Amino acid sequence: MANLLKYIHSLTVFSEESWELLQPALSKKQYKKNEFLRHEGHICNSLFYIDSRYCKSYYEIDGVKKNTAFFFENDIATNINSFGSGEKSEFNIVACEPLTAVILTNRNYLKLQNKRNRSLRNV
Repeated sequence: MANLLKYIHSLTVFSEESWELLQPALSKKQYKKNEFLRHEGHICNSLFYIDSRYCKSYYEIDGVKKNTAFFFENDIATNINSFGSGEKSEFNIVACEPLTAVILTNRNYLKLQNKRNRSLRNV
């Protein structure tokens, strides 16, 4: 998960304490080539940090695949609209080769927010 920490540091100041709080909410998963990270028509309830290799998002119209994005190492793959609203995703996310992703689910994210809010109230 060191790559994810480097990625976060490239975006913002992030304390060791924050990293320690975040780590239990994360999971790491290996995906096989052509394995789906997310299916069209399902709610996208996860953020996928691409640790190694790459994946793509696409949708199908009349059996023809239309690529919408590629996500490479150090990218976050998700359907942000679905993740934020709870609406069904309009596209698939699939591994283009074997890949490793670090996953933060919406549920774990909300738990982190609640824990943070409780600790702020106790200050």
